[in-house]
Parts: sequence; C-alpha cells; structure tokens
Amino acid sequence: TFFYATTDSYVYLLPLLLALALAWGTGADYLLRLAEQKGPTWRRAALVIILLLPFGSLATHWQAADLSDSGMADSDMQEALDAAAPDALVVVEGDWQTFALWYLLYAEGQRPDLAVVSGPLLAYPWYRDQIRRLYPELAVPEPAGGSVAAGELVRELIAGNLDHRAVYATDPPVE
Repeated sequence: TFFYATTDSYVYLLPLLLALALAWGTGADYLLRLAEQKGPTWRRAALVIILLLPFGSLATHWQAADLSDSGMADSDMQEALDAAAPDALVVVEGDWQTFALWYLLYAEGQRPDLAVVSGPLLAYPWYRDQIRRLYPELAVPEPAGGSVAAGELVRELIAGNLDHRAVYATDPPVE
C-alpha cells in the first residue's frame, strides 16, 4: 500500500483483514470463556462489549461509508449519458468512466436503453457471456482461437454494431 500509490490499494489489505477478523473472533471467544468463569453477569457484560465494538464502529462511520450523495458520477458522465442517442452502444475504456456510467445506469436507473460495455473486459469470456445476457441484441465478437487483444475485440464490437445503432467510444481503438 505504501509503494503502490493508487486509490484502490486498500484492496491488497483484504487478506490481512481476513486474518484480523479470525483473530478478533478468537479473542472474543477467549473473552467470553474468561467472563463465564466469573459468572453470568460478567458474561453478559463481555457480550455487550463485544457487540458494541462493531455496531459502535458502524454508527460512528456510517456517514463516511454512505456515498449516495457523493457526486461520484460527475457531470461529464451525466452529459455523456444525456447526449447519447437512443439505444446506443457506449464502449468505455477507463475504470473511472466505466464505473461512473454503470452507477448512473444500474444504481440510479438512468438510460436503460443504452448498452455500456467495458472494452478491456471484453478479453474475458465470462464478461462476453455477461454482455450477451444483458444485451442480447448486440453482436458480441468471439475470438476464433487463442487469446485476442481487447483492442481487437473492441474494434469488432464497434464494427459489428455500427450498422444498426449509434456507437460511442471513450477511447476508440486506433487502426
């Protein structure tokens, strides 16, 4: 985390968080067993303290975790949605743009007529399958054999759908 300066570097701490959760559970079990030896009143008190820790943390940090009014999907993405033709295909390259558009489409329910596809994710078979399920009317390319670069799949996706829908690309692949 210290040397990988990115906004999502905390993801690399998830294994540590899992180990800490296991240690916390072991410690809580030890505390309850110790309190049980002192009597039922002590056990209840220990249980209350143990339960207050996560619920107290939740209450204390609720506002920081609530991103519903954060403006995450900023005005540029909103303008892009508003300007898109009906039933358009929008091919997105960057994570920030992808997640902002997905948020506007799926969380806020805006423009359900649009098909928003992440270009880099087209390299993965599971994502192509998901796109086919979400947008059955799209012509989603499938590599003939071996691995194909995502850029090539993006070009094929655009070419295969350009005749019957408007297509927008945040970073169109260069020929």
